[in-house]
Amino acid sequence: MPLVKAQCTNCGAALDVDNQKDAAICPFCGTAYVVEKAIQQFNINSVGTIHADVLTVVNDSTDRQFLAAEACLKLGEYADAAEKYQQLTQSSPHDARSWYGLARAVAKDCTVMLCSPADFAVIEQAYDHAVVLDCEIDKRIAVADWRSYLEELRQNIQSEAERLKSVYLDAQDEVERIRKKETKSNWFPLKCVFIGFAVMIACAVGSVWIPWLQKVIMAGVAVVPILALIGYAFMNTVIHKELIAAIDGFTEVKQECAGFFGYEIESPEDFDAFTGKCK
Repeated sequence: MPLVKAQCTNCGAALDVDNQKDAAICPFCGTAYVVEKAIQQFNINSVGTIHADVLTVVNDSTDRQFLAAEACLKLGEYADAAEKYQQLTQSSPHDARSWYGLARAVAKDCTVMLCSPADFAVIEQAYDHAVVLDCEIDKRIAVADWRSYLEELRQNIQSEAERLKSVYLDAQDEVERIRKKETKSNWFPLKCVFIGFAVMIACAVGSVWIPWLQKVIMAGVAVVPILALIGYAFMNTVIHKELIAAIDGFTEVKQECAGFFGYEIESPEDFDAFTGKCK
């Protein structure tokens, strides 16, 4: 494609750009710019005059910030765009473009279908703020049906919260189940000894009629406690490994929940509190 003359909207460097592109990055200052605006700026500086009803170019720093933020959006650099629009909401809080741009950047131009509740709050509040400042902004530059998009995004977040709650409860129940199993296993040696002595008593009674049962009794006195301890050690080792695996799994689930909600989930009630806020 033939290149056309343009001028960086940030540093003023002379550029040769492809006018088929929406945005690019200046090789001199590293700032993202809107190609159309860069061409317009070159034409203005070259010709000297231009009709106001054809182009509107504002030369102060705020407008350059808006141009840079919009360029980042078009380039898909959403994190940089969000940072720039966040700064604009502070420097130009009464300009609807600041808030609308922030909503678009965090929502990645409405392509994000699942995000954290914190990000959703930023998107929703920024959009509402923009509409309060300029109720017609949707009609002029909307990239999507925002109300439908926000509702779908809210439902997706609620579904994810319910899924995480289910996984959290399952992991928690698994840990409790194995701990109860571990507690019950502590009685295993006593049970073995009790059964062993019961057998020996039966053998003692039977030895009155069967003399060789005396040898069984003597062997049992020595062997039963040893077998009980070996069995207990083996069972306890297996259960302990199961408990460690269950606790590690539960910890991973809690980390996943913390990553999504932005705070530690201490109990199932925390999920219910979040659900109540989203409704």
